[in-house]
Amino acid sequence: MEFIIGLVLGLALIVAAVQSLLGTLQSNVQNVGWQGAAHLAQDWFDKIAEVTAENWHNLYDLSKGPTNHYRLRALGADLIFESGNVTSTINNVEYTLYFYVDDTNDLSVEKATVVVDWQAGLTNPQLKLSANFTRSQSRVFRQSDWTNTACTILPVPFADHCTKTSNIKVGGGRITIN
Repeated sequence: MEFIIGLVLGLALIVAAVQSLLGTLQSNVQNVGWQGAAHLAQDWFDKIAEVTAENWHNLYDLSKGPTNHYRLRALGADLIFESGNVTSTINNVEYTLYFYVDDTNDLSVEKATVVVDWQAGLTNPQLKLSANFTRSQSRVFRQSDWTNTACTILPVPFADHCTKTSNIKVGGGRITIN
């Protein structure tokens, strides 16, 4: 009888050790998955910023909302946005990636959300990260001379008026047409 009790306790310890080891292995597999997903998401944010910096409308003109999936695609030496998802494999883990765009309350800011899905054992984790992209390289036209002649060119706040004959006067932060 003591032998059977010892055998049962021994088997219980072995089963507990195996379960612990399997849990550790599963945890390591999941960690690898999350690390790969985070790496892919950051890479995509960098590329989205690159394409957006080249032309704000590349991002701004996309259809908005989570049902509109976009992916990055190389076109020669350039990157472009196009509809759809893409798959990528890192450390034998296959990921599905896409991003979508949402408006914000600021016309010069768009929110992009990168979504990374993968399978880890019996689960299907999903990493979803968002970042705001700002229209930072807008070119503003500054008109300082309204006569199209040889007036002194000064920024508008500093110009008192044009020296040539004109019905347009600039000064004191205002433009006056006589």
